[in-house]
Amino acid sequence: MSKKDEVLTALFKLNEYNSSESNILSVANNQRILHHFLLGKDTEFEDIDISKRPKTYFPHRTKTSFSYNFGSDLHLDLENIQIEIDLTIEFQGTIGVFEGKNGKPDSFAIYQIYHPFLYYHKANQLSGIQGKIKEVFGVYVVKTIENGITNLKIWAYTFENHLDITSIKFVKSVCYQLNN
Repeated sequence: MSKKDEVLTALFKLNEYNSSESNILSVANNQRILHHFLLGKDTEFEDIDISKRPKTYFPHRTKTSFSYNFGSDLHLDLENIQIEIDLTIEFQGTIGVFEGKNGKPDSFAIYQIYHPFLYYHKANQLSGIQGKIKEVFGVYVVKTIENGITNLKIWAYTFENHLDITSIKFVKSVCYQLNN
């Protein structure tokens, strides 16, 4: 094994070292899986100006206020709530907000992708950003290990009515197997 191969092997071992939700997204980002899934290609554009390349924004929490519907029967006004965004990728007006999970959850809380979706939809109305966001996807990433094989299962959703959490719409899904 060459020195370069030894270094790469050591680096990729970090993929399994940390089992946090943030690391799941780091692994998927480092392997260029997230760009391929969201944008349909690996967008390492060495010959394109940096201002036109995809942008990745790592986890953060922020406070915001929302007003939206839960179906036709309930209206919610949420003031100064804290939301968590695990990861955001933006490219040419397409935004993917990512929620990462470990293991096989029985279900997921839609608000974990809806609140970030609504946050960016709301941002699209602000001066300086207004109209620059073309579409927003809520993306759910689950890492599982089955029979010694690491899988990244990814689902993308959008909301047909941006002011109704129950209007969630499945867009696409995929499962990537990582070589250990």
